[in-house]
Amino acid sequence: MKGKIFTEKDINLAIFILASLLVANIFLGVCKVDGSSMSPTLESGNYKFYFKDNKLSRPLIRYKLGDIVIAYEGNLFLIKRIAGLEGDVITEKGKKIYNGDKLVGFLPPDYWNENLERQFTVPKDSLYILGDNYSDSTDSRYFGCVQKSSLVGKLVKKLPLEVKEI
Repeated sequence: MKGKIFTEKDINLAIFILASLLVANIFLGVCKVDGSSMSPTLESGNYKFYFKDNKLSRPLIRYKLGDIVIAYEGNLFLIKRIAGLEGDVITEKGKKIYNGDKLVGFLPPDYWNENLERQFTVPKDSLYILGDNYSDSTDSRYFGCVQKSSLVGKLVKKLPLEVKEI
């Protein structure tokens, strides 16, 4: 037909693109890493995609040990790694932090004490989160566990962490 501006194929493509953008906006976000608390895994200035934790996406998100999450705690957005899930037993011993018998991190140097041994269970609906850069991270070692309700989301790609002796 002469004078037709858009074909049915064009309209279907436009609807698909708009629907995709809407879904992406509901389920995905972009964040900028600011600071060195997750170094060397994430460097300041990096942009990362994350799955949003909202009413629509919450049933689809499963938080696991090692996931990197974004939390809103004390008027700050924090990007940290999950080192403990609800019910996990966290032990701070000497300078090391364990989840069960797995080494998950270290205490800050000013807290090192060979006589120290503190143990607690991560409360219901909470997470124990740590920065990968143990000497330059404000995390659960300082402010305790975070409520799952304070989570903004989790990074799309799981980045491995190898805890090395210091």
